[in-house]
Amino acid sequence: MIQPLTERSPEPFGRDAKLWTILFAAVLLWLAVVLCSEIDRPWINGVDYNGAVWSQAAHNILRAGLIETHGASSGFYFGPLPIPPWGYYLHHPPLLHLAIAGLFSIFGEDEWVARLVPVTCSLGSAIFLWLLVRSCAGTRAATFSAAIFACLPMQLRYGAMVNFESCVLMLILGALVCLRWHHLTGRLSWKIGALGFVLAGLWVDWAMYLFVAAWCGCWLLHVRGSERRFAVMTLLCALVSAAFYLVRINVLRPDAWQNLSHTFMTRLGTGKGGYFTEMQWLERIGHNLVAHFLPAGLILGVIGALVLWRRRGNVDLQWLGRAALCIFVMDALFVGIFQNDSYIHEYIAFYLLAPLAIAGGLFLDTIVARLRPMLSARSIPGAEIAVCLLLLGLGLSSFRASQALVRQFCILDYGTEEPAGLIPELGRAIRGNFSAETQILCNFLPDYGPQLAYYAQRDIVNNLSEYRFWDPHLNDRSKRVGGVVWVTSSPASQRILSQLPSGSKRFVTFGKITFCLWKQGDPIAGL
Repeated sequence: MIQPLTERSPEPFGRDAKLWTILFAAVLLWLAVVLCSEIDRPWINGVDYNGAVWSQAAHNILRAGLIETHGASSGFYFGPLPIPPWGYYLHHPPLLHLAIAGLFSIFGEDEWVARLVPVTCSLGSAIFLWLLVRSCAGTRAATFSAAIFACLPMQLRYGAMVNFESCVLMLILGALVCLRWHHLTGRLSWKIGALGFVLAGLWVDWAMYLFVAAWCGCWLLHVRGSERRFAVMTLLCALVSAAFYLVRINVLRPDAWQNLSHTFMTRLGTGKGGYFTEMQWLERIGHNLVAHFLPAGLILGVIGALVLWRRRGNVDLQWLGRAALCIFVMDALFVGIFQNDSYIHEYIAFYLLAPLAIAGGLFLDTIVARLRPMLSARSIPGAEIAVCLLLLGLGLSSFRASQALVRQFCILDYGTEEPAGLIPELGRAIRGNFSAETQILCNFLPDYGPQLAYYAQRDIVNNLSEYRFWDPHLNDRSKRVGGVVWVTSSPASQRILSQLPSGSKRFVTFGKITFCLWKQGDPIAGL
């Protein structure tokens, strides 16, 4: 049994680990409330892109069968069964959408069920982070670190996003906690637990492979004997997992390797000359870091890193610093190597939450220890109260900042005000009026997003803004097509309506926005 480290402060408030544990519980409750505040929101925001994709992958597994799909993702396939080989999206390991499919089979296919995965993992990350820092620096520092972790906009905005980040970070922190407890107790079971967390992460996303590389690099350079053998074993597990995954996807889709390698090169940013320059990339990354971690969070992290470096003679803090360094290096590699990915996706820097929280918490703990004699009488914990008020202010500022970053996903254009429920309502109208094999042509959705297709459960061809773009699809007799026209006063919209082949037209209105549902041949059933 691991005993908590004794607090260094002689003051009663600082010694009371139970009180700091209660404050940590309050932090955890705050995080849970914020992440669950819109847990049942439809897939209508920009951050819901991934939620629609992985929910669709889980939906397809349930309707087609686990054996038939081999558990593989088909998150961008919305057509009828069977799923063709080209319908499989094999760019990522399968554990995330398999977990969602399992929850769907138990609780039903709802948005809140899918969000249970990232919300649970975010809360698990906070707990593992607290346990890790507590074992190295004490309960007070651990509570400060957890508070920073729970307050920053990156966590508040993306902690409930259905994607890999929150899951992988939880598994990383879980592995580090197990390794730390093995270091303290010498029990082999903790080392096996660490390996289990890593193996699970290898089947969630490729980011875990970067962590394994950073982790093994740090441990191989600083340890000997069984620890070095464990690092080598972890690296071998990563190589075997990657090889097994590559063999598996080639069976499902003959061009899987070619498709994956093309995507890999694109994510590296090899063709970035036509999209962004190096300076534009640096500006984008800098803006994203400030927006999602705030200047205060970045300053706390940088100063805390200096504190960790200066106190590296302390064996426990040296261990904590090395753990934080592994995660920092892993995300620095992720952001820096995959420049196209980090330029497009603001959440690629999500993993920096852990090292910033660890370093910032230790810095605040140091401040409390040094300021207590100046700010506190023996009965009034002035230093602790001052830091807690600082963290409360950071939390409120971060909440406002995260709310300011929320963007509704627009399917029409960027000048028309869209009702919040437009995507699910229009999707259900499409689903109820067109057969599963019908390919839907539309003159809107300028930037593709899977949210509408998820609710429609139909293959949608987007942004056919002029009739000449409709012609090739209408003349293709190998497919059954239908049309959804956003009715506006523009000449292009009116031309599409007037030149559509004979068939039935049904006009539906959502708020002030009208669509024409066109179906060739037999009339469309009433709504």
